[in-house]
Amino acid sequence: MTIIPKSDAPANKQAETLEAFLDFVRVKSPFYREFWDTISSAPNPGKTLETYPLTDHAAYWQANTCLNSSVVTSEQQDGIIFKTGGTTAKPKVSFYNHAELEGVSKALATSLVRCGVRQGDKVINLFYAGDMYGSFLVHILSVFYLPIHERVGAVQLPVAGHVTTESMVTHILEFEGTVVLSTVTTMVKMAELMASAGRHGRNTAESVRLLLFSGEALYSDQVGIMKRAFPNAELRSLVYPSGDRAEWVDYESGLFRVLGRDQTAIRLGPVSIDFTHLREAVYSALGPERHVSGVQAVVGRQDAKDLLTVLVAFQPACGAEETELQLRVSEELGKARPMFKGHVDLGLVNPLRVLFVKAEELTVNERSGKSINVVDKRLTTL
Repeated sequence: MTIIPKSDAPANKQAETLEAFLDFVRVKSPFYREFWDTISSAPNPGKTLETYPLTDHAAYWQANTCLNSSVVTSEQQDGIIFKTGGTTAKPKVSFYNHAELEGVSKALATSLVRCGVRQGDKVINLFYAGDMYGSFLVHILSVFYLPIHERVGAVQLPVAGHVTTESMVTHILEFEGTVVLSTVTTMVKMAELMASAGRHGRNTAESVRLLLFSGEALYSDQVGIMKRAFPNAELRSLVYPSGDRAEWVDYESGLFRVLGRDQTAIRLGPVSIDFTHLREAVYSALGPERHVSGVQAVVGRQDAKDLLTVLVAFQPACGAEETELQLRVSEELGKARPMFKGHVDLGLVNPLRVLFVKAEELTVNERSGKSINVVDKRLTTL
């Protein structure tokens, strides 16, 4: 993964640009004007990002409302509004004006070229579309901007991710697609279909030379079946691997490695769950009369699928109560995250496992002694 190269401008010039940008944000954004009210607005050449407090994420997203957001720096006159996939019924909203949308699309065009897309490729877009989700559209635009931004042309096949797996495979075979843009889960579904039943008398898609994924990690137990179905394809991460922690590999070149997820978000295939909402599901299931000492999520792999195990520091009175509470937790999470339940029903993610343990059995941070919210035991390949 690479980032935008560092500016060649002198340090003092970069500082002036940064200060001008922060002053602009302070003046134009009501949220930041209030949040930074303790920071002097007087010109100061020595002012750096470290001078400013870390943004309160909860306050930020509470202020970034669908209407009259106090975070944005101007009233939106053009462009587009996206919502994230969301971890509950509260997806996050992002506002892009026309120029910003164009910039994001051109950056993705650069990513496509760096991943190996070349002149004449037939690009199959299998990302999800609709419901204000941006994945499908921005990748349509990224391919559209290839000849403008990168002097490389490609042919688009806008299939999308909501169609049947059979339809996806049929389009790839009929048009001899060469590049697939998709989530890992969709790629595995296509590979399993081709391995078990095939399409049009074929069990492989030899024309595909690039499988480009984003939004999920790729695990070693998934590579084998994908290589059997797409024997000539190289697997590449289109945007970034699944993860929120990183380390520099080459600082001067802007090259870093993503290490894994953070301690609050849980990613299971294409499904994302906030740990806070998982905790709420546990508490709702057990009720206020039962005192829970702690909750921890353990993410692993079983039968080539993601498995979420919830450790609840509580001791049921009997086996019958334990079974009932396990069912309740599963039901509460299913109501909070219908997408999780749907993927379990489709056999793409393992059913939730709930274990009742003692508080001392929860994994803690070796340095601080604090309980770790999410323990991810998966090892990624890319």
